[in-house]
Amino acid sequence: MNVLEKSLHELINMLVQYEATIEKSALSVLMEEASTSKAKGKVAGREERKNDKTSSNCC
Repeated sequence: MNVLEKSLHELINMLVQYEATIEKSALSVLMEEASTSKAKGKVAGREERKNDKTSSNCC
């Protein structure tokens, strides 16, 4: 294997590693966004229930 082939193989390996890292990062970002959205939904649901209880008790 000459120097050019070795360099090309090294570059290809670096690109493969980079792609794997990016995919893992994208997945973790999506998972974080999903869990944050789910948590926000729970908070919004609590607020709605809280508002419903206070409005029904007041009048």
